[in-house]
Amino acid sequence: MGADQVGRSTVPGQRGLVVFCSHSIHDPLVSTLMLDYVMRLQGSRPDRDVLFFTEEPGSRQGSAALMKELALKRIEWVPVQYDHREPFQWWRKMRNGVVMLRRCYRFKKSHPDSAVLGFLGIAGAYALLVKELLGFNKGVTFCFEPHSLYMREVGVWPKWGAKYLFTNWMERLQIRRMDVLVVPTSAGLEQARSFGRSASTPLLGITIDVQACSFDEEARTKLRRIHGSGEDTVFIYVGKFGGIYHTVDQYMEFVCRLLEALPTARSVIVTHAEWRELLEQHPRRASLGRRLVLMDPVPPAELRLVLSSADIGVVAIPPTPSQAFRTPVKTAHYWAAGLPILIPKGVSDDGKLAERHGTGILVDDLPSAAMGELVQKVAEFRAMDPKALRERCIDCAMRYRDTSLSVELLKDILQ
Repeated sequence: MGADQVGRSTVPGQRGLVVFCSHSIHDPLVSTLMLDYVMRLQGSRPDRDVLFFTEEPGSRQGSAALMKELALKRIEWVPVQYDHREPFQWWRKMRNGVVMLRRCYRFKKSHPDSAVLGFLGIAGAYALLVKELLGFNKGVTFCFEPHSLYMREVGVWPKWGAKYLFTNWMERLQIRRMDVLVVPTSAGLEQARSFGRSASTPLLGITIDVQACSFDEEARTKLRRIHGSGEDTVFIYVGKFGGIYHTVDQYMEFVCRLLEALPTARSVIVTHAEWRELLEQHPRRASLGRRLVLMDPVPPAELRLVLSSADIGVVAIPPTPSQAFRTPVKTAHYWAAGLPILIPKGVSDDGKLAERHGTGILVDDLPSAAMGELVQKVAEFRAMDPKALRERCIDCAMRYRDTSLSVELLKDILQ
């Protein structure tokens, strides 16, 4: 079965929804987030047809099991080719835009009562263009973050560069013209209001299936034995380095200072090969010995097992001004696995929630953190009843970051 026939509706004329994602369907940002939300929205008796676009850097084939589930949920997957590493990216984006418009035009003709949704700001730009050009009933950007500000602050996009100017312009248009703008932080809400926005602007951080990501006692015991952690305090970081995250050098500076100040601390880093190699080759790596464990990424379903072996989850995002708009997925995973977080002040709303509910530690920044204060805070957390602390973290995840919240919000938006 070709991609253009996957899950196609056999009963035209029902309600429709078009979803745009600017990542691969196999990327956890899609497979465990937006795709999961839409599948749950469709439920066991879907009453709408869904056109689900993704941008694929490689093969545009899905597993037989995925294709079957999409068909049952009345979801048609339309993969378009895009790889951020290839040259002439703007040409590819323009070509993809034409493909999307044509496919949406055909969908809108058979589904006059349709909404269009973009997941994150880049895909939100696609959704806005389709809404404006084809007259969709409702336009939604789900989890709007000003990506252009992130890229400018870290120096990836120059202030007067074409990428920054165009993306920033599209973001401003979304704030002004989208019927619904779901923002993940209070800073995003303030930004929307500062642009004079009066339309629907729900506040909801990115969500995960908290129950599926929960703590596992058996995995904790097994992995701590393998790593020789004993009763030490294990700090874990899962993610990338550089760009809108701390660099390898910055994070290693933090780790070295932490392990020197806290002799009973250990560090675990779960990251891709390109950064793991840099970490292995770092001049200070050898001096850390077994107190630093480097791991390759694991499948999303297994991440909770690795997290269960740790004690504190680290959010390695520099606290630049625009990071107030961020909603780190890793925070939700840490809390779901029962871990308090260590996070720089000003990054998302997660630090505020951690202070309010006693589920985390705030520092000014990781590389320059006041180690005396951090060690004292860590000691306070380690003195708590571990089961009670774990339950408090999981409760925080359920209250603010569970996928059921996204599904209910989508139902409300699309009713």
